[in-house]
Amino acid sequence: MEIELGISLFDRGPRGSRPTPSARKIAKVVRGALASIGDCIAEEVNPGSEVTRSIISVGVMPSLANQWLVPRLRAFALAHTGWTLRPCVGLGFHSSDEVDVALRYGSGRYPGLATLPLPQEHLIAVCSSSVAKSWRTAPVLQAYSDTSPRPAAPAELWARAFPNQLSREVVTFDRQSLAVVAASSDQGVAVVPRLLARDAIQRGELVQPTLDQLEDPLSYYLVWEPASADSMMIAMLSAWLSDQMQS
Repeated sequence: MEIELGISLFDRGPRGSRPTPSARKIAKVVRGALASIGDCIAEEVNPGSEVTRSIISVGVMPSLANQWLVPRLRAFALAHTGWTLRPCVGLGFHSSDEVDVALRYGSGRYPGLATLPLPQEHLIAVCSSSVAKSWRTAPVLQAYSDTSPRPAAPAELWARAFPNQLSREVVTFDRQSLAVVAASSDQGVAVVPRLLARDAIQRGELVQPTLDQLEDPLSYYLVWEPASADSMMIAMLSAWLSDQMQS
């Protein structure tokens, strides 16, 4: 498509590809045009009927789905007339028969798959307001397993970057969402990806006892089978996800 248009739709770099401003602009116009055409056809075929939505099946891991994506499904539908996001939640990779695209949190190395990096994630420290009074001596909560692509556990990475700031007592879960819930339940200070704690911070359930943050060795990527790519859908979805992650 780039050859036919005579412009670049993606900036390609070492970490993958990002949609160009031209791609975002074109995707927005095309999305609106397709939605209008769909509404018109639906009205002609079934006068007075509700608009039929096109579904984008997104493979996503449980913590990211529960703590961040699911609360934003309606916002996506309102912003993109005629489109609906359908999360397909699971720990493993999803095949192209199951999903159109996957939203992965990882290292970005997915052999044989097309990859588009989203905004870089950071680790932050969060706790309840009551724990904030003595946060330096509270247990450190984290999620980690031996199979994680992360080079070291979050608590260890934090200790390297900010020596002697947090307690050496560490409680480890196998899900990021569990560390977030434990922190909001006065059980300690969680070192977790910012995105997973952001809504709880905005609701006042968590606070940041320190504004220190650490670039996460892992981050978010859109991943899909190259043979089944819909470049306009990918551009539309990546633009919306990037905006939501940065807002």
